[in-house]
Amino acid sequence: MGKQMSLEQIFKVIFEITTVRRSFAGLTMICGVALSLHYVDPALRVFLPNATEMSSLLSFLGGSFAGYLAYSALLKIYLFTLNRNKKRREEKLERLRVSNENEQKALKISDSLSRFKSTYTHLNEIEIDTIRLLTGKDGHDLRNDNYTLRQLSRNHWIWRVSELSATRGIYKLHGYIAKYVIEQWNNEIQTNIDNFYKLENPLKDMLLKLFAKQSEIKNFEYKLYPFYEDTNNFPKIFSFKTDRSGGTIEFEHRYKEALEEKYSQKFSDSVSVKFI
Repeated sequence: MGKQMSLEQIFKVIFEITTVRRSFAGLTMICGVALSLHYVDPALRVFLPNATEMSSLLSFLGGSFAGYLAYSALLKIYLFTLNRNKKRREEKLERLRVSNENEQKALKISDSLSRFKSTYTHLNEIEIDTIRLLTGKDGHDLRNDNYTLRQLSRNHWIWRVSELSATRGIYKLHGYIAKYVIEQWNNEIQTNIDNFYKLENPLKDMLLKLFAKQSEIKNFEYKLYPFYEDTNNFPKIFSFKTDRSGGTIEFEHRYKEALEEKYSQKFSDSVSVKFI
């Protein structure tokens, strides 16, 4: 009778359950009770022959508890698996999102760089020199109304690092643009240095001797027209700040270091010339 009452009570509880989780908990408890009544209760009756209802109650309680423990363990496994799968789905979606963003960014950069390369071939020397100023890691100070700067800004090839005043700012090329400009610049420097190295010219030999760090003489005399004839054959390595009486000769930006590497010696920053 105790056994029958216990099952009736369990079914009554099950019928009152309103959620899936509780239904599953009830189901595991029923299984626990059924197994306990089938296997444990007969053993208890051997030890408690005069307490049938007590053995049934103990079997019922033990089975219910065992069923609840099984439910709790299964629930934890289910929730862990659910959260793990959810996390994996979220990570996969995040990877896809980042991948798509990177792909879109790469396409924009590729298109922007392609447009810049096409434009770069049509720039004059002054415009290229202005652009090269913006390849440094700290950028460069320029007026906001600079023509080349406006063209670069219109095409989103530069960004303003900081504003110095209403008319000036620190500007810098975007990394992928700067990389291309520096590559072209390096190629140009290498070509000019190689051409200068091969050049046979009396003024070239004189300048190399005067520019040498160990040389104590840093000025020389030269005839005006032969000077310009000889320098016309020079690739773009030196900056000539001269008039009809003379002046100074300096290295173009980055050429001093390149020439020192080529000739394996140190050079001074400038020398002076007097025209006769």
